[in-house]
Amino acid sequence: MTDTEGRGAAYSFFYSSASPEEIERELPKAREMSQSPEELELQLKESRNWGFSEALNLGGLVIEATKSGNNYLLKAELPKATNRQTAKELGDVMNTLYQSPLQETFQRDGKYSGGIVYKENGQYEFLD
Repeated sequence: MTDTEGRGAAYSFFYSSASPEEIERELPKAREMSQSPEELELQLKESRNWGFSEALNLGGLVIEATKSGNNYLLKAELPKATNRQTAKELGDVMNTLYQSPLQETFQRDGKYSGGIVYKENGQYEFLD
């Protein structure tokens, strides 16, 4: 199932102690190393900047992500793709990002915190 206008959409909630600028600097390298499609659009937001529209669209996920200590949202959109396909591409980017020089900033108490969600059949699902 695709989001509006035939665009797949997926969201990664995660924790990082890095600044948004540091993460933004690593994203192009992570995209290249994960061989993500050029059409994949990524938008990074800090939890304090999650807008009302994200909160409405994602419902309780935003609240749960914040309660879990996740302070970033990376939204991915991919034209002519399903939400699940977009989530898989986003997962590849995130896995590569977790192996970047910022690797340690994604860990809290030695563990990674986060997850990738996408909408399927009207409900949000977590990517395995």
